[in-house]
Amino acid sequence: MTTNTLGTAELSFFPTCCISTMFGCNRVMVSGAGPSARYAHTLALVANRFLVAMGGNDGKATLSDAWALDTSEKPYQWKKISDAGDMPSARMYATAAARSDGLLLLCGGRDESGTPLGDAYGLARHRDGRWEWATAPGMLLLLAWRLAGLHACVALHQSCIASGFIQRWSACAHC
Repeated sequence: MTTNTLGTAELSFFPTCCISTMFGCNRVMVSGAGPSARYAHTLALVANRFLVAMGGNDGKATLSDAWALDTSEKPYQWKKISDAGDMPSARMYATAAARSDGLLLLCGGRDESGTPLGDAYGLARHRDGRWEWATAPGMLLLLAWRLAGLHACVALHQSCIASGFIQRWSACAHC
């Protein structure tokens, strides 16, 4: 793979997304501009339809952008999520998990200096197609984990424990 952009056919995952079907995995071409090449980002399937990528590091800077790819719309193309409420700061190594109701939960990570972040956000897609970020305040985060189910809960705990946001595993009814 010879390119450094995620929007071209040269890089493996983002531009040629692998869509899982009952017959296996199918590679699909993604057209147009998309997220830049990065590592330490989050990627989650939201509402069994949207691949959402957020943050990471491009080797020069920690990123704060978020992108969504609608897997039900052809041709496949990334759309930048911008001007969408209380957007998270730039971060890498965060954890993201989608709830069954379509809300994406984002927790922790590290900022550009490597300092652990002890915050959490929710990303929702409105019926009119707009995306909106909202800060998850203290105790509401624990409620969100309980509603998210065990998988999301464990994934968020793993990230948030490292940042000091949660002091012990028993903070959640699932654990």
